[in-house]
Amino acid sequence: MDFELFTKRVYSITGIDIEYYKERQMKRRIDSLIKRHKYSSYEEYLFYMEKNPSLLKEFTNYLTINVSEFFRNPEQWQVLKKEILPVLVNERGNNIKVWCCASAAGEEPYSLAILFSLLKEDKEYKDVDFKVIASDIDERCLEKCKDGIYDEKTLSNVPLHIRMRCFREKEGKFIISKDIKDMVEFRKIDIIHGDYVKECDLILCRNVVIYLNSEGRDIVYNKLSKSLNKNGVLFIGSTEQIVEYKKMGYSHLKPFFYKKV
Repeated sequence: MDFELFTKRVYSITGIDIEYYKERQMKRRIDSLIKRHKYSSYEEYLFYMEKNPSLLKEFTNYLTINVSEFFRNPEQWQVLKKEILPVLVNERGNNIKVWCCASAAGEEPYSLAILFSLLKEDKEYKDVDFKVIASDIDERCLEKCKDGIYDEKTLSNVPLHIRMRCFREKEGKFIISKDIKDMVEFRKIDIIHGDYVKECDLILCRNVVIYLNSEGRDIVYNKLSKSLNKNGVLFIGSTEQIVEYKKMGYSHLKPFFYKKV
């Protein structure tokens, strides 16, 4: 069994379409997993994976890359806070719908919720309803999101006064407060084949498409454009760019921010 056939079989049993991911990178990850279990081929690995639910779960967890931290690239969050959100609120009024389309363990959507919670203390934003929807294809990640328990290293960009306000420390772990947790709705969504959240004013798709090939990237950015309201904003990662953004219905607003036109 060659790698291409293996990926098709994987899609049929997991729903993860490896075809749209960078082949060399994905193949290296899978080969290392096969070697760890001392299987001799893709076919043998697939045979045991289909019979063993725990092996299948390990495989899907290993494929999905879920590393994040709160307020990753903090200078970009300052741009969001000071330059992007005021314009969105001015244009869209008191109902702002936000989608974080790869939630990992929840650090990013909860960063949004923390930011919005702090903004609402300002009279300019006190009447604004920020609706935060977060999604991931990995059910294990979604469970971690709902638990809201984090290591201190993920909070390196969170000032002490915000830690004290939005987290509860217990046995070296930091637990997100209930009022912040209640601001976020989590859903399982496949960004390649799944149905997207519609009529969004702001979408975060950060450090996701770097793992996709060019075809996969085009699929995601085109679908995200259709999910944004007119003048809605897409916030991408610091190592990403949309090369042909005009063809997809965007204008370049700021570094790492694109506007639906």
